[in-house]
Amino acid sequence: MPKVRIGVPAHVADEVLFANRHRCCVCHEPRKPVHIHHIDENPGNNDPGNLAVLCLDHHSDVTGNEGLGRDYSENEIRLFKENWEAECETSRSNSDDEPDSDDEESVEPIHNVTKRVILDENEHLYHSFELDEGDEITFSLSSDERIEFLIMTKRQYNRWAEDQTGTLYEQHTDITELEDSFTVPKTANWLLIFCNHGDEEVEIWFSISTWPAE
Repeated sequence: MPKVRIGVPAHVADEVLFANRHRCCVCHEPRKPVHIHHIDENPGNNDPGNLAVLCLDHHSDVTGNEGLGRDYSENEIRLFKENWEAECETSRSNSDDEPDSDDEESVEPIHNVTKRVILDENEHLYHSFELDEGDEITFSLSSDERIEFLIMTKRQYNRWAEDQTGTLYEQHTDITELEDSFTVPKTANWLLIFCNHGDEEVEIWFSISTWPAE
């Protein structure tokens, strides 16, 4: 029977990300783009207990999608998830008595988007964010075919959409995986754009978070 591919409902994703302080359950690094991984590899099973938060590096280690095998078993990921979520819960329980002295540790993202989408041939998709100068965008993506990824302002996009010209702040072409960050140089409506220039549909999984200026 084929696997049923449906996106993780937004309220479930928010619940899991909150329980994990928006961090990979293996490395715990703050401000790092994360994926929500189906531990049993059934993308139709969106029970929170089956969803682990992983950074791009550890997601690759778990799925073995680089052709190098898998470094973590299903049971190991469940143990990492349970242990990290218990630590996060303890930290929240103690926060009233002992404020977190590490500012970076306590900062929460302004926005978070985690999705799996299908782009048809010659189709593009964007997500927009109203951000202030100095805010940071962290992002990770993976796709089953090569795509183009762009970052620009809404004003720049209006020109680009007409004739594919204009100033681009970030442009990554012919990629299937990417993890990076971008510091916003000015206050504006910023767009992150995914483009499929091919003649077949493309499946893209991405995670975007925006963070207040330090």
